[in-house]
Amino acid sequence: MTCSFLSRPRLAAASMSLALVLGTAGCQKPAGGNEAKALAEAQVKALDEEWSKAAEANDLERTVSYYAEDAYLLPPNAPLATDKKAIRASWASLLGPGVKVSWKVSKVEAAQSGELVYLVGAYKLSMKDPQGKPIEDQGKLLEVWKKQADGQWKAVADTYNSDLPLPGPEPAKK
Repeated sequence: MTCSFLSRPRLAAASMSLALVLGTAGCQKPAGGNEAKALAEAQVKALDEEWSKAAEANDLERTVSYYAEDAYLLPPNAPLATDKKAIRASWASLLGPGVKVSWKVSKVEAAQSGELVYLVGAYKLSMKDPQGKPIEDQGKLLEVWKKQADGQWKAVADTYNSDLPLPGPEPAKK
């Protein structure tokens, strides 16, 4: 006995309708997308403020802990640092007694998915040169943070460079 409702043409049409409903449901923007984006931005901004405080305190290990294992650091006038060892070495050459570094972000933007966040900001740096003369620097920065598999946010790309002009060439000797 065959039920007329379940005839092949009607079953096929019902299956197509169900597939369309289910297929388009997966394409719609998830509810709460803006909340996930705003939450990601707030979380990373708070972490970045902690990171700046760690660097300002000259805490090398805590400063380096904000980087992902596969992070890249693009310091000015130095080679690309592509692992934690190289990142630690780069920061170790900067942090130390008499050094004060801090930064503030001016823009925080998360991807709609809430998995990536980038920050743009400015830094200030003061230290003494080998002769004890004060050096003041300021510049801009760009950071990219990624949500890790364990749910933690880590910096995956970080770069900064000075706003100060390069020193001019040495005068020619006569």
